[in-house]
Amino acid sequence: LLEEAGLQLEFDLTKIYWNGGLAPERELIASVLGPGDAVLDLCAGAGAQSLLCAKRGARVVANDLNPDAFFALKHSAISNGVQLDVLQRDAEDLLEELFSMTYSSLKAIDPGSSRNGCLAHKLGLGDRKRLHIIFNLPELAVEMLCKALKGAGLRTVAKIEGGEQRVNVYVHCYCFGHGDDEVEARVRDGLGFLPDGATVRPVKKSYLAKYSQRGTLLET
Repeated sequence: LLEEAGLQLEFDLTKIYWNGGLAPERELIASVLGPGDAVLDLCAGAGAQSLLCAKRGARVVANDLNPDAFFALKHSAISNGVQLDVLQRDAEDLLEELFSMTYSSLKAIDPGSSRNGCLAHKLGLGDRKRLHIIFNLPELAVEMLCKALKGAGLRTVAKIEGGEQRVNVYVHCYCFGHGDDEVEARVRDGLGFLPDGATVRPVKKSYLAKYSQRGTLLET
């Protein structure tokens, strides 16, 4: 049983990844959330980041393919009195689903229909202006994210910025690297360009590649 930021986390350290040294980073991410923001935590692990964001008022979908993490996160949410959705899916599939959903098609979905359990509705994107995507899978995150964005039709900054702007998407992507330039080069190689406003900074033994874009999720 661990405690962080007033939250109690109960899980098996031999089965679920944990890095207590990232507590300041988790607090930093939570501190930038605005009222009613949505958060998609693709590899939530023990759930410290997801639970903290939900505690601060964000609408959170926490995901982890590891079944032990999935059940521990659900238990921690209940024991801490925090409301969030917990999924056990492949992060790559979630990205594909998210980026294939345009704002116009989202608004066309009847909330009472059989599709009200889809990812976009769990995040409440029809009513929200900001989505934070947190991707802490250092070995693969950058390449998986770039692949998903390109698969959705993102080729240039102009395309994602074009048209009616409805949702601001903030990406917090953690990866291993050998310096800022090397990480930026991987993003540039993966997307074909470096998004405006992209920043890279060291976080413990990994790097955070962060950028935001305005777009209709994603109307290209």
